[in-house]
Amino acid sequence: MTVNPSFHRTRISTNAAETVKQAYDDLDAKTQAEYGLEYLRAVQKLTSDQTDGCWDPRHVVNTLVRATTAVSPRTQYIVGADATFCLLPLMNLPTPDIEKIVSFTLLQNMVPAKEKQSLKARQGKKEK
Repeated sequence: MTVNPSFHRTRISTNAAETVKQAYDDLDAKTQAEYGLEYLRAVQKLTSDQTDGCWDPRHVVNTLVRATTAVSPRTQYIVGADATFCLLPLMNLPTPDIEKIVSFTLLQNMVPAKEKQSLKARQGKKEK
């Protein structure tokens, strides 16, 4: 059995941008350069945008209680309207399709600096 909550008001979601910045600061200089500041800012923006629509964490607790005390528990519980209406339909698709959709919608501006350089180099070779 799994419980899959969306964004709820916990330290994970409310401090996500700060946590990302701290993780970046803890990296060695070479790794920081491979990701770049543009990538850091994109990840911080994505994570800070999530805090506005956070749900009450009691929903997750109530679901955990329901799941662990049920006579016949479901194999999966989705918690949060955003997860129910966005995540649930996606989960019926093949994994490669899910990855393409998520990459196109959420992650399109989140390309590490090293990967951007590699993409530019490959595009330059194709143009010749």
